[in-house]
Amino acid sequence: MGAFETTYVSNIGCLTGYEQNWRRRIAPDQEPTNVVATYSDIKWKDKGDFSFPYLVYSCTFDKVPNTNYCYNVFWLIGNKVVYEQGVKENITKGESKAEDFHFHEDDYHLGITTDQTGLALTEKEAMAKCSELLLSSKMYNVCTEVVKELGNSFAEDCKLDLMYTGDYTFAKMALEGALGSCKYSVVRNTALQEDLPELTTEIFTQICPNNCSGNGICENGSCSCEQSFGGADCSYSLVMPPEVLSVHGDGICDRSQENCRSVVFYGDNFLQNGNTTCNVSVFQFIADGSLLATMNNAITSGEQYSIFQASCDIDDSDKIFATLAKVSISNDGYIFTQEYEVINFDSTCQIYDSTSKQVMLQSGFCYIDGGCYHNMEKNPSKRCQACQSAKSVDSWSYDTTFCFISDNCYSDLDPNPSDNCEVCSISKSTSTWSISDTTCVINGSCHLNGDPNPDNRCEVCSIKSRGRYEWSQSNSTCVIDGQCFIDGEAAPKAQCRVCDFKRNASEWTLQSSFCFIDGKCVRNGRSNLADPCFTCNVDKSQYEWSTKNQYCYSEGGCYLPGDVDPAEPCNMCIDVNGMIKWALNPDFCKINDYCYRNGTINPQQSCYECNSSVNQTSWSQSELFCIINGECFSDGANNTEKECLFCNVTQRKTEWSLRSEDICYIDGECFSNKEENPMNECLECNLQKAGQFKWSTKDNLCHYEEKCYEVGEVHPLYQCKICSSFSNYSDWIVKQDYCFIDYSCHKNKYDNSSNKCFECNLQKAGRFEWSTKDNLCYLDNDCFTIGDDHPSYECKACASFNNASDWTVKSEYCFINNLCLRNGSNHASLSCLECDASNNSTEWTVVIGFCFINGKCHANGDFHPLDKDLICDSMPGFKMTWSNKHDEEVQDIDDDSVDTRMILSIVVPVIIVIIIIVVVIFIYRRRSKSGSLSTEERNKELGSLRNPTYETGDVTNIDSQLLQPDNSDPDPQD
Repeated sequence: MGAFETTYVSNIGCLTGYEQNWRRRIAPDQEPTNVVATYSDIKWKDKGDFSFPYLVYSCTFDKVPNTNYCYNVFWLIGNKVVYEQGVKENITKGESKAEDFHFHEDDYHLGITTDQTGLALTEKEAMAKCSELLLSSKMYNVCTEVVKELGNSFAEDCKLDLMYTGDYTFAKMALEGALGSCKYSVVRNTALQEDLPELTTEIFTQICPNNCSGNGICENGSCSCEQSFGGADCSYSLVMPPEVLSVHGDGICDRSQENCRSVVFYGDNFLQNGNTTCNVSVFQFIADGSLLATMNNAITSGEQYSIFQASCDIDDSDKIFATLAKVSISNDGYIFTQEYEVINFDSTCQIYDSTSKQVMLQSGFCYIDGGCYHNMEKNPSKRCQACQSAKSVDSWSYDTTFCFISDNCYSDLDPNPSDNCEVCSISKSTSTWSISDTTCVINGSCHLNGDPNPDNRCEVCSIKSRGRYEWSQSNSTCVIDGQCFIDGEAAPKAQCRVCDFKRNASEWTLQSSFCFIDGKCVRNGRSNLADPCFTCNVDKSQYEWSTKNQYCYSEGGCYLPGDVDPAEPCNMCIDVNGMIKWALNPDFCKINDYCYRNGTINPQQSCYECNSSVNQTSWSQSELFCIINGECFSDGANNTEKECLFCNVTQRKTEWSLRSEDICYIDGECFSNKEENPMNECLECNLQKAGQFKWSTKDNLCHYEEKCYEVGEVHPLYQCKICSSFSNYSDWIVKQDYCFIDYSCHKNKYDNSSNKCFECNLQKAGRFEWSTKDNLCYLDNDCFTIGDDHPSYECKACASFNNASDWTVKSEYCFINNLCLRNGSNHASLSCLECDASNNSTEWTVVIGFCFINGKCHANGDFHPLDKDLICDSMPGFKMTWSNKHDEEVQDIDDDSVDTRMILSIVVPVIIVIIIIVVVIFIYRRRSKSGSLSTEERNKELGSLRNPTYETGDVTNIDSQLLQPDNSDPDPQD
């Protein structure tokens, strides 16, 4: 990876947070290319009387400009490393890092003895120990000769470290820092290398990290460690495995966030020059969280980044749903750490359950080929495949709105690239090609709809005609006698006949101006040379000679109108609606193919004769006979069974007639006038009362169920009815104070028991109908009082008229076509119509200045669209029809005359309304005055009373003023 080890050391306050000052220590055998800062760039600050342990960050710098990552934090106290689960810090090249940390001495026993000042050593003691250590180093002394400022800086740092910690380890670190800084300064100073080549060479070759910790030999600036030790400074034992303190991400790696093909271990004793080895076993999860058997188990090489950090590769393919890796690491390939579990998954569509340590697929997702897809999401490389989690969560499902053929997707009706007769038809098959509905397959060849047959110009591919598997006749051709002709092409030997495929595609069509007779073309109007009576007349026939219009033809001769056909005397040459032709002679009948002159008697039945004025094709009844019950009787013949009956053709020809006007013929018997019905003494033959064919009730009697009742007797069923005598008859009538409604008797002013809105009211509705009570209106089986609004129409109210009440339109409304309209409202689509309640509240009124003619509006003066002699005249009486155009004198009427006409069009309707109101008032007053008239006077006006006053039990004193005939008696015998 091209990384190098960098250790950051931070001086931290014990009890509170302080600004951090960063030191940089680089291994002497490394040549970094992106150094953040040199040792001399960092200034150390005195933190007063506190003891400061060091905070060490283990970092790996990649060759990425500006951004580097530090992963773990270690507390270095004395010569002991204490691990603190730490932070991922983002370090920028050239950045001075400052943060606050809180460290409490109670958390760690430092093992440091301090005096009363709080210091481990005095300044003098500390400086003495540092000077002793630094000056005892041969290479330090060599370096101070080359880098003059080296001694003071590191001696001062060493002194401060010992004063606060008392740990001699920091003095050694100061020496290491001084030697490293010396070597780095010499590397950068080429002039010094040229001036002092021996000294600089000695510095390059004899300075090694930590002087190889006494476990190796410094050769050319690098440590050659003894067999059981390793590391840049030979300070680490090779017989022990690395110390793993944590795994990156706590062993959980989200593929959607980072690369999960390796796992990073953090800890201690990861040797730089060792044989870093990994033992990796990988298991596979499936969508339901189950764990499959081991995918693989391998020993692989690891990668050491620093003494505190190393990594192992994991075989984690994106196409695998999720994995569980068990990993251990070794410095020598033999002694491994314990196994650490690493779970790799994709949080986009997967869920990791930390309790069960299972990875499961989220609902509504698929995991296919290493990718997460929402339900119904299309396969980006195959549009006919989609994630359908209900079918499969780990493979693509087929979208039935496409065809999937030969591993390719096609939309409905997409053609087969290699065969234009085939298409994708999802209604037929989604896995194979289907024959296109717009192509024909004929004799194994494919043809598009409309393609002609290359071997026959009259045939085409037509899927709508004969189908897709045989040729169809072209719409623009005819096939006649097995030969093909183009539309409009004439017959070879008869030019008057042409191919007209729209009329007949299998036979010749004769042109409208020709006849085709005897195999020859004859133009319309040409005469027959062999017989001048005939001509070609296409209106009569195109295939036969037609008789000329002014002649009739028979047996080779021509005849004029009025001539009789010599071969058929029933026929006459006549003019029928402008056509000269043979027709039936008006003086003859032609019956059963025989001719009979008018007046000829039917030889089979003398009652019938030929009467051409009645019927020329069948026998007509003779005027001198009656035909009764299928038998013939001559005029005047008697009925042999009933002497009162005889045949009288002047009266009726199909029934017997009465011989005398003084005879009744009832129920098939003859009776003389006033003769009693032998079956019912109440009835008699009375020619004056009931005519000749019905029984009459005898005078001063009434009849009910074959029983007689005398005048004055009460009806046996209806007590409100009484037998009454009139001038020439008697009948049941209703008493004065009663109504007879629905076959029931009701006293005047008595309520209808089934409907409270109605009553018997002789003055309002008479005796035979219910009357709405005064000041009430009736609607839908409910009563409303005067002034109540109609429940369905706001423009109607219950109102009183003289002695009646009913629904009426309010004065400010019109009620037109079952709609309520405010006065002045216009028609929805005809602006010339308005509601004018004062003029007519139930019909539209034409607006002044307009005509309404034939359902359309026209302004005054508009002309008829087709006849300029007609004009719209909006004067009253002319608004609904066109008027004749005025002559010049009327057209020159001045503006005053026009104004007068307009005024009249307003005034005249007002005058008419006033006259109507006066007439209504007059009628009302007259009816009010006559409200107390006696029944007699009212009935005289009706002409319906006949008898004097009647008192119950006194037949001789019938008061005719109290009685009226009952015209609604349902009894059929009344």
